[in-house]
Amino acid sequence: RRGYDKKALVFVATDGASTDDEGNVNVDELKHLMNVERQVNTTFVKFLICTDDRNCVDYLYDWDKTMKNVDVTDDFHTERKRVHQWQGTNFQFSKGEYIVKALIGAIDQKMDDLDEKLIERF
Repeated sequence: RRGYDKKALVFVATDGASTDDEGNVNVDELKHLMNVERQVNTTFVKFLICTDDRNCVDYLYDWDKTMKNVDVTDDFHTERKRVHQWQGTNFQFSKGEYIVKALIGAIDQKMDDLDEKLIERF
């Protein structure tokens, strides 16, 4: 069990649904990895969405809400729109804040929550 207490931040840039070795869509295998094999208290996972096809990555948005230490970030314009839906259009969300959310959203709950619920300003 040595090393299980060390924290890790994993970045996953994806343009579609998870696939198996033969190229078949296999989200269940990744879900098993995230829920069973990953040390949820010490392994933080950041998914960076690199597609306009929301249907093939919808499961990631569900995981963002249901899995501990997981965050999903879309492209800047989509992310800003989602932040403004929750925080209001006067809420400042620059490209700098976008980059910060992309980097630390999985380890900082307030950054993760920006596009998910109303929060108090930092």
